[in-house]
Amino acid sequence: MGVLAIDAVDVVSSVSSVEASAAGYSSVADLMSFVDSREGSLYRIRLRYLGEDPRVALRSDVDVRRLKAKGLTESLETGYRLSPRGEAVLRSTTADR
Repeated sequence: MGVLAIDAVDVVSSVSSVEASAAGYSSVADLMSFVDSREGSLYRIRLRYLGEDPRVALRSDVDVRRLKAKGLTESLETGYRLSPRGEAVLRSTTADR
């Protein structure tokens, strides 16, 4: 998962075998038979990876808050650590495995 940037969107009039393969088709003919059955234009969209999805960090932050509400973590100046109770819970859950 991550964040993508759209670098270009171009109308395409012809497709190479390399492009057809990159699009998941075994040949240009297979791709064109799919495209020809539809109305509208064919587009080539150039994407690039920008980085991790910042929402992932927000989800983990919510998880830490839930753990803190149960007394399982302690807040530090920067970040969190397991409380003694949290360490006991962790030990008991890993001992079962």
